[in-house]
Amino acid sequence: MNVGNIRAALADAMGLATLRVLSYVPDALNPPVAIIYPERIDYDETYGGAATATFVVLLVASTGSQQAAQAQMDDWVSNVPDSLFAALSKDPTLGGVVDSAQTLTLRSWGMQALMDLATRYLIAEFVTEVYA
Repeated sequence: MNVGNIRAALADAMGLATLRVLSYVPDALNPPVAIIYPERIDYDETYGGAATATFVVLLVASTGSQQAAQAQMDDWVSNVPDSLFAALSKDPTLGGVVDSAQTLTLRSWGMQALMDLATRYLIAEFVTEVYA
């Protein structure tokens, strides 16, 4: 399992013109942005050495207006054809990088201080399980 390749494949799957998708944690936030990072990896779950990993896609909405930020988040997380959820679900092999990937959960929707612990952002997290 190559974690960097999986992060890049998740970023490619989410490629929307209206959202920067980063396969690394940045030094500073500039919303709107999605940040992908591994949360957990369980190695050698099968005799063939396959692993299961949980990746988080942290969505950070623009903060100019709470109403606009919430509308933006609604568009990203809805189960409709042009949403980020649909983009993540479109190719379960992420272009052949993994055996399968499935976005299971949306969690942590709400206002949260990130990075500098002073500025509060509207965030949500997609949890994607990957088998490779």
